[in-house]
Amino acid sequence: MTRAVVPTAAYPAASFRRWPGRGGGPVYLDYNATAPIDPRIADAMVPCLTTWFGNPSSGHPYADRPRGALQQARAQVAALVGARPDEVVFTSSGWMRSFQECAGSVEAHAVTVSA
Repeated sequence: MTRAVVPTAAYPAASFRRWPGRGGGPVYLDYNATAPIDPRIADAMVPCLTTWFGNPSSGHPYADRPRGALQQARAQVAALVGARPDEVVFTSSGWMRSFQECAGSVEAHAVTVSA
């Protein structure tokens, strides 16, 4: 599924210039190595990267906020794709997701969104 990103008040056209290939300039084709992050996602991640640094799987108090953020993200993605939150699995890479599928630990329900 391809979703067009259109300028809005919250997401002005000026922000398109931060993404390679948008707003003029060269087109970046090495998305396997890295990809730009939507500014709204980066803003949502700041607390997790700077303050809520605990491992969400741990039992200590530092894990509480990251665990809550992870549960919220899982619920949001589930609502977006019509799944239950316990059906949403986050992985660190496409390779890991493929490996889990081959190993049988994840059902073969993948959602791919291309920019």
